[in-house]
Amino acid sequence: MADERQQPKFHYQDMPGLIETFADSIGSWSFDGSTLRMEFLVSRLDALKPGDPATGRAVPVCRLVLTAAAAVELIRRAGRSPARWCRRACCGRATGVRRRPAG
Repeated sequence: MADERQQPKFHYQDMPGLIETFADSIGSWSFDGSTLRMEFLVSRLDALKPGDPATGRAVPVCRLVLTAAAAVELIRRAGRSPARWCRRACCGRATGVRRRPAG
């Protein structure tokens, strides 16, 4: 047991000055065996011109790199939540608006 490394115990320390980054889609992502690289995007519409189809751009706002362990944790945690997220979005709770049941 002397060969076992003790893992440090980390405590959460908030950084109030850290800004949030909004993204409305995920761009490219890749896993090289040791890190997961993800690109988060935001949609930007181009100016509308009469008679032309609507166009826009997907602009990267964040490139996140996770260790393999952090990527596994992200996938594990996210895997528990999608059904709950869908229920909240369908019932309007995601925006804080509650819909009354029909009938």
